[in-house]
Amino acid sequence: SFSGIRQGSKNLLNWSVTGEEQPMQYDIEKSYDAVHFWSIGGFTGLCCDSSLINRYQFTDEDGIHALEFYRIRMRNENDHFNYSKTIDLSDHAGGIELLAISNPFIGKIDLRLVTGKKETVKAELLDAMGRSIHHWELNINKGLNQFSLGGLANEGAGVYVLRINSSKGIIQRKLVSGSH
Repeated sequence: SFSGIRQGSKNLLNWSVTGEEQPMQYDIEKSYDAVHFWSIGGFTGLCCDSSLINRYQFTDEDGIHALEFYRIRMRNENDHFNYSKTIDLSDHAGGIELLAISNPFIGKIDLRLVTGKKETVKAELLDAMGRSIHHWELNINKGLNQFSLGGLANEGAGVYVLRINSSKGIIQRKLVSGSH
């Protein structure tokens, strides 16, 4: 099992392992977008009694950030590895956050959103005059969500605004449509 908790300005990660029959290396990895991870520390496991439950703990003292995801890379002595589940210790109290968006876009807008709760949000594309030209309803789940907003093949080159309305507020991003 793998879990974590925020404690003051630190994140405390805990996990337990059974069946450690050979030396294992545990590399703790962190991400701000749940896609690109980097190592923030590691150590060799206790080994070698497979009947024991070994409990481990790691403290990330890097401070608290709005978006924080963790996973553990578990490597054996032959360098074969597996990943744990990814845990989310992000602070989603502020509603939804837009992590990435395709800009410029051609024919569709790809985006990633993260939120602390399940809800339906409304997205719309506005032209340079502020007129709403496309609407979407997005069913988002707690955590990381990816969407592709299609139907934009007929939009000409120019500047647009993507507006996302959630229960916690509005996100707006200026976008450019590339040529077809």
